[in-house]
Amino acid sequence: MSNEVKLHTGRLLQEILDHINHSKTIYIMTSFVMKSGVGEIYSALEAAALRGADIKILTGDYLLT
Repeated sequence: MSNEVKLHTGRLLQEILDHINHSKTIYIMTSFVMKSGVGEIYSALEAAALRGADIKILTGDYLLT
């Protein structure tokens, strides 16, 4: 587990997917989501759930359409 804080300005989706694919615990907190964004990470989250990862997501649905 790393406690480093990093600024990612490029390849953000790939960074998120890499972390989801290698984590036992996944916490995602964001102000809002869009259906298209959820679709980008859905398969990785589903695979993580199937391997027993602890997943918590906190968000609003203001822009979810």
